[in-house]
Amino acid sequence: MSDQSLFLLTEAAERTGLTVEAIRQRIKRGSLQAVKGNDRVLRVRLTTADLESISNRPATGHNHPMTTGQSPTSTSHRPVDDQLFKALEAAAEARGEVNALRERLELADALADRLRADTDRSRAEREQARIAAATAEGEARALRDALAREARQLERSEGNFKVAETQRDAAQAAREAARAELAAWTSGGPIARAWRAFVNR
Repeated sequence: MSDQSLFLLTEAAERTGLTVEAIRQRIKRGSLQAVKGNDRVLRVRLTTADLESISNRPATGHNHPMTTGQSPTSTSHRPVDDQLFKALEAAAEARGEVNALRERLELADALADRLRADTDRSRAEREQARIAAATAEGEARALRDALAREARQLERSEGNFKVAETQRDAAQAAREAARAELAAWTSGGPIARAWRAFVNR
């Protein structure tokens, strides 16, 4: 094991043989160091020296030897003391279980917070994608409308061009007819012109 490591309170209790409540009391007294990570879960730092110190702690017996001159009847209170000690041990274990449950609840809360953040981020990304799609659809519709207007304008321009071309051809034909008529009137000399004038008067 490395010189120091971080453990959950339940893990530290398993490694040291102490109860979770005893670990908490040592943290409060400052004999053990604890840190709270980004997941907001409390972890205790156990060094090699901490483990050796805990493993070398003196055993605390619960049978009180009789002092010199003490009568056997003076130990009649021991069953009550044993029951009290067992009740305290049970309470300490219950507190340890409660603390372990609290740690698991904190882990679950942290996980739920991360999931909520991921859900909110996904919802925001979907909304942005929907807005972008709607914007692109609007732009495409505007382009289609503009293209349709240009096509109608082109069709009108082509119609006007055909009308102008027809009018040009008619004017050119009229000029050719006038030129031919003028040539016919002026051909043949003065006598022919006078005769045509007399006939056509």
